[in-house]
Amino acid sequence: MKNQKHMKQIKYLPINWSNGLKLSGQHFIDAHLHMVECFQHLRAEHVTEYNYGIGMPLEHHSSSVSVEVVGAGAESSTIRLNHCNAITLGGSTIVFEPELYGSFSPELTLSDLGKDAADGGVYIAVTASYDRLIPVGYPDPNEIPLRHPHLLPEIRITAVPVQSGNEHFLNKDFVIIGKGLLEGRGFVLDDEYIPPVQRLAYSQKLRTSLNGTIVHLNHMEDCIGQIYQKNVDDSRRSTLTSNVFTLCRAIDEYYAHQFFQIENILIEEPPIRYLQSINILARSIFNALRTISNKEYEYMLQYFYEWTEISPSSFETTVGDVLSLKYNHLDIAKTNRVVQKFVTTLDTIVKKMSELDYIGLIRENIIISDDSNVEQEKTQKTWRFLD
Repeated sequence: MKNQKHMKQIKYLPINWSNGLKLSGQHFIDAHLHMVECFQHLRAEHVTEYNYGIGMPLEHHSSSVSVEVVGAGAESSTIRLNHCNAITLGGSTIVFEPELYGSFSPELTLSDLGKDAADGGVYIAVTASYDRLIPVGYPDPNEIPLRHPHLLPEIRITAVPVQSGNEHFLNKDFVIIGKGLLEGRGFVLDDEYIPPVQRLAYSQKLRTSLNGTIVHLNHMEDCIGQIYQKNVDDSRRSTLTSNVFTLCRAIDEYYAHQFFQIENILIEEPPIRYLQSINILARSIFNALRTISNKEYEYMLQYFYEWTEISPSSFETTVGDVLSLKYNHLDIAKTNRVVQKFVTTLDTIVKKMSELDYIGLIRENIIISDDSNVEQEKTQKTWRFLD
């Protein structure tokens, strides 16, 4: 269970305005910071540990965040923030756009990273300091004194070692926007890393993953229809056929109850809902397979192995990984890999079963019980998650 969330201590109180008060610029800054803090507290009420992070792309940008490494060597290179739109767990908005900030550019010198970046890599994090304001905007030559007309919070970029980083500290006032490590004389960004994101729609990798899952589910639904059509009235229908039907029904029922949400709603949900939906499918399959006797269950998995080269241990590990996975908002890529492997494995099995003339057809020159790898797995009894 997650630790209880507490509201941040109030730092800026309202100004006690009175007639005749001698005003200074600090009064207005304090009033502004009070309003900012109020909005932060309001947003924090609706932000959770699984829906903070990168937001929608800013205008004229295809992505919500962009980071680049500038320079060749480790001593002279810097990590530069190009643009960003995010919200922290504490409710702070972090918006950086060069057109707004002018010449100010958040950068981090690679020479400051140290040995930690070479050993285990670092998270790249950003934060906005609303009490450290940067003057921006074009001065009006008709105003005296000459001044920049606006103020924006200072945006800072920093690096935190992956191995020693405290997640509670990282997600409170910071947003992780990338990950990388020192290789040779340069710093390499991890292209596979998916930073904390508010919705699947705000991550290209997650959109691609979800679209792929939708394709797999639609394909499985079509293949299951073919399996039923070929085998339901076949005189060669056996216990194996009925057991394959059991697996198909679990997928079928999931499709009937969940597919509308997956296709139309999930894209606007936080990534944890993606795992939740696929976990329901894995749980449905797990519960369905428990109704099959051990002997017939093992025979069915060996039959899948005969035709797909997906071993019993691989099948059970894939299902078990989904059931046991603990969602981590700082490691969404792991969730994505587990989900993709699971739906791909299911689709491969269902597709091959739909291509057979009938369930029970034996592949030429292969006898399931003589397969040495399967016999070894049967002896070890390590892949039977229903025991």
